[in-house]
Amino acid sequence: MVSFQFKVAGSTKVSMRNFFLPTLGRVAHAIFVISVAPLISQAESVAFSSRKDASIYANSTNHSSGGGPGIFSGGSGSGSPRRGLIAFDVATHVPAGATVTAVELGMYLGQAPNSSGVTVDLRRLLGDWGEGTVGSSSTTIGGTGNGFAANPGDATWSERFSTTATWTAPGALDDTAAVVSASAFVNGPVETGFTWNSTPQLVGDVQGWLDAPSTNFGWLLVNAAESSPQSVKAFYSRSASQNASGAPLDPAWRPMLNVTYTMPGQPNGDYDGNGVVDAADDILWRETLGQTAMPAGSGADGNQSRAIDPGDYDFWRARFGNVISGSAAGHSDGQNVPEPALAATVMLAAILVYSQRRR
Repeated sequence: MVSFQFKVAGSTKVSMRNFFLPTLGRVAHAIFVISVAPLISQAESVAFSSRKDASIYANSTNHSSGGGPGIFSGGSGSGSPRRGLIAFDVATHVPAGATVTAVELGMYLGQAPNSSGVTVDLRRLLGDWGEGTVGSSSTTIGGTGNGFAANPGDATWSERFSTTATWTAPGALDDTAAVVSASAFVNGPVETGFTWNSTPQLVGDVQGWLDAPSTNFGWLLVNAAESSPQSVKAFYSRSASQNASGAPLDPAWRPMLNVTYTMPGQPNGDYDGNGVVDAADDILWRETLGQTAMPAGSGADGNQSRAIDPGDYDFWRARFGNVISGSAAGHSDGQNVPEPALAATVMLAAILVYSQRRR
């Protein structure tokens, strides 16, 4: 390679090689970023209210409040625990195949005997339960702290479905996952909003419910001070219609789950992105066989199973020879060429390698 020198700012000598190669590298990098940018999934968010919620009471084991305006968690005046149950219909609101990246649960405090702060945990439930409608005639939370006599099928302290199915042990705690999914410190006055912030466990719960809706039983709300007198906190339920002052309840004050997720590009068998389904895609599949694909549909995950497996080979084989519209062009002799941006990147990389070898 011929080397040139020239002056910059009237005095400094700069080698043409030293100027050209780093600049060429930056150009190659820029072209590479532009070429892969469309493949990056964009995050989307959706917020939706609970599908069902209820409360259960240790001192009234045959009471429930599935239709009541409050979800109770904590100790009564005598220190008798109350626990809340809540579930969201994730599969209806989040697209199948999505990868969940963040989850937040928001609820508004509707009643609290005092402003002392307590920690309220979310624990994933492992069994189903009934919501029922008892308490639906109550418009405000006041006076509903002991629940109402359950109807058949309602969740109670003793039973998942009254008269038909019991909890493993009274109170439902033994029917929850061992690890707490998320916690929130609840204090301050009523009509204050509280958020259970995203955690890996919370994300895992919602991803699992999206992938297997039949396992979605929601969470149990457990107050860490539930045996302490007047530690109870009551949040507005999905059935609440009035706030503590008797005014119409803002719909945003009902339980809301906010889920952030990404969607993969639709797989087409062109695993290496060169615009044609060819032998190179088979090579990529073999090199990554057995690996996990995140998000689903990325890399050689043609069947969007989140794993590079034999099914992805069958997906590729069924599409072998396809030219991907908008990604590759065909010569008149039938030979396919790479995408322009990819070709430019490869060419620049080759120049860089050649130049380095000649130094």
